[in-house]
This record gives sequence, C-alpha cells and structure tokens, in this order.
Amino acid sequence: MHQGPGSVADRVSRVDSTKVVGPDGPLVVGAGEDVILPCSLKPSISAVDMTVEWSRLHTSDSLVHLYKDDQFHVVGPDGPLVVGAGEDLILPCSLKPNISAVDMRVEWFKLHTSDSLVHLYKDGVDRNEDQIQSYRGRTSLFKEELQKGNTSLKLFIVKVSDEGEYKCLIQSENWHDDVTVQVSVEVVGTKPVISMEGYSIGKGVSLLCESNDWWPEPEVLWLDSDGNLLPAEDTETLSDPERFHVKKRVTVQDSNTNRFYCRVILRDHMKETEIVISKSIFHTWITAVICISVAVLVIIIGLIGLYFYYRRMKEHTEQIQEANPYLILSDDGKQVRCGEVRQNLPDNPERFDDSVHALLGVERFSSRRFTMRCRSVGKLTGV
Repeated sequence: MHQGPGSVADRVSRVDSTKVVGPDGPLVVGAGEDVILPCSLKPSISAVDMTVEWSRLHTSDSLVHLYKDDQFHVVGPDGPLVVGAGEDLILPCSLKPNISAVDMRVEWFKLHTSDSLVHLYKDGVDRNEDQIQSYRGRTSLFKEELQKGNTSLKLFIVKVSDEGEYKCLIQSENWHDDVTVQVSVEVVGTKPVISMEGYSIGKGVSLLCESNDWWPEPEVLWLDSDGNLLPAEDTETLSDPERFHVKKRVTVQDSNTNRFYCRVILRDHMKETEIVISKSIFHTWITAVICISVAVLVIIIGLIGLYFYYRRMKEHTEQIQEANPYLILSDDGKQVRCGEVRQNLPDNPERFDDSVHALLGVERFSSRRFTMRCRSVGKLTGV
C-alpha cells in the first residue's frame, strides 16, 4: 500500500503507527464462487486519501486493482423510479467514496433524444444555456450536498414527456464515471363510467365501461359479483401524446345478483365501478325488443302494400293515358264502357285513335295461364 500526499512528518507518523493486516492463513474457495481477500489498517483509520494497490506475485502482468485518492464510483438508485405526473422527483446520484464534487463537472442528460442536456454544473456554477427547453426552470442540484458527494437532481412538476432514461456523469481532472437512471411517469385516470347500450335476444344486456386520462395504458376488467372475470370484448384504446382513453364492452345475462363490476388497473392503482341491473330491466328490454320487432314487421308489410298500391295506380294511369277517348275506364281498372261523347284528354302518341276502340290492359303476362273476360252490354257493333 502506497501512502497518499502529505508532509514528511505525516508519512513517518503513519508508517510508525499504522499496520496492514490480512487473513491468518490461506483462503480456500470453489471455482465460480466469490471471494473476499481481507486487508485492513490497524488502527482503523481512513484510507480515502491513500493509494491502495492489489497485485499478484510471480506474474508478468501483476496489477489486480488500483485505487487512488482521485478515483471514485458514481452510484444511483437500485431500480426504476416511478412518479405521478405533477409531482416533484429526486433522481439519486452520488460519489463513492463520499468525496467532494464541488470542483467537478456534474452533467445530467436524457438518453435517446436529439437535445439531451437536462442540467449542467461546471466550474462551481450551473451552466444551462443549452438545456432542453421543456426543462427550463424545473431542475436543480443540492448545492449544499455537493461537498458530501451528493450530485442528485431534483426535477419539479414532472410531465409525462419526462419519462425515459437519464444519465448522471461526474468528471474530475483525472477521472470520470456515470450511472443511468430510469424514470417512469404515471397518471391515474377517471373513475369508470358504466352504461347500458342495448339488449340482444338470446345473449343479454350489453354494458359499456369507459375511463379517461390514464398513463401508461391501463388494464380493463369485467367481473361478476363473485370476482370472476367475465368474457368481454377487446379493450378499445384512444390515445393522445400524454393520455390513454379506454373502453370495454361485455354482454351479461340475467343472474341471481345481476351485480357487475368494471375495474381499471395501473400498477398499484385501481379504480372500480359497480352496476346492479334489476330483473325488471331484463324483462323490459325483452318486451321492448319484441314490440320493436313487431312494429318493424308491420311497417315492412305496410311498405309492401303501398308498393303494390302505387304500382296499380301507375298501371291505371297508363291505361287512361292510352285508352281511346270514347272509352271510360272504371276506378279499379277492371271495367270499361263506351261513351257517347268523346272525352277531352291530353294528346299522347301511344293513345289508341278513334278508329280503334281499345285500351292496353297490361304490358306483359308473368305466368303461362291467364283468363280474359269480355261482357257486352247493349248493342254489339264489332269485335
């Protein structure tokens, strides 16, 4: 072990009063296991400002590990940080050993973005001229903690867009190290709203559950009164840049309780709404569906009747337009008689002229057998 800088008197004092001690005998370890090689100072004084060197004997490359007083490690949180939108967040970052970072460069930046600088501390002051615009006025270091090696960043009023990976980089004159911090932002949305959409014969009542303003996308579940999952349609999701809006349908049948739940879950957060459907509603829906079906059938039959009525009226009009002016056609289009006075009718190129006392019954016949009756009243003058 090499002693660090200090006066000659300090060095002599340390050599005279300090002893390096190790294990009492050889260490035995299995291949693939970890091992600690004991080494300590007696008396137990700090070795922070010393140089510690581990080397292996009888080898050409002997250095195993070297620690100098200007080397350090940057450490962060053990796992991802989860924060609610609108809250403040501390992104942990510190030096090990806890040496001063006052004269070092402390840089926080966001990974996977074109403009990455979140916060910069350099030469004892903040230098945020090139900071990402959305972080302006929302970041700060704990200046009073820099002396203790605390380089954590405080982020105020967290936004959904702040989600992502951040890197804390600490640099001295002769050394640098960094650590990555993962930030996840969550927004707990509205309480679910349940509505009845309709009834399907043989299936049941259709229920719709809707909830808005979640981040990230939550899970939507339908459950019965016993907490069992109900088979439902896939969740429909509508998203904007910072929110998810979800809805999910389920069809339920009349049961003993008719109590159903819509549950929306996001990590440790859960919001739930209950609906109780009375049996009378199921009966009302069934009656309504039957009445509507009958009404639709009546309307269809009425439309068919109107179609044939207007078709008959059209044929009757065509007969009048084509008939000889002396022929008088009955309203039902089934009888015709010869008048003594020529009727004043509009000119029509298809009308039978005075030489032919006739009219057209139908333009065509749709079946192979048909019957025509002719009854003459009065004097028969010709056929």
